[in-house]
Amino acid sequence: MAVDITKIVEFRRDGAGIQKFLMDMRSGFVQRWHARQTVRQESLAAHHHQTSRNARLVADALRYFGIAEPDVFKIVSLADFHDEAEKVTGDVSGEAKRRFPELRAASKGAEMVVIDQILFSELPEPIAEQYRAWARLMAQEPGTLEQQVVKYADKLAAYQFALTEIRIGNTLMADVVEEVAQELRELDWPWLIELRKVGAAW
Repeated sequence: MAVDITKIVEFRRDGAGIQKFLMDMRSGFVQRWHARQTVRQESLAAHHHQTSRNARLVADALRYFGIAEPDVFKIVSLADFHDEAEKVTGDVSGEAKRRFPELRAASKGAEMVVIDQILFSELPEPIAEQYRAWARLMAQEPGTLEQQVVKYADKLAAYQFALTEIRIGNTLMADVVEEVAQELRELDWPWLIELRKVGAAW
């Protein structure tokens, strides 16, 4: 039987791309809260982990209380990739985005270029396109239940970090705690309102 050399070369190239992506540890070195005085540091990787953990528990709570039936796999996948572009762009501070809308818009545009052209370019295309799709969804306004759960989990992760800073004595983060708490309170998705009724959400 003839050996398809073209296929072997393609598989080796794809395998090398997967291996390179697996060894990309940049998210562990991208620092969040760099414009704030914090006692602890939080990497992008740590934030992704906390957001994913939060999102999974919220999804399970929605099922447990009979409020909704979210796609848990999709939620965890969205959480894992929700800030992936920051591996290239870094974390632009929330204060800077609020003060300079043009910076927010430019940052969003840069993130889309990173998602579409850089982050997943060496992966086999079927895998790359799925990863791009997840990352793109989290760069949009949260229209689906799964996007909303991850958006909530993301804000909750910021609240958790800031609140822990307060608890270990860093009063300089008090304004962040109140600001993020207010943002959480302003979320009015129906499923979240139902979770609040049973005491399972902010």
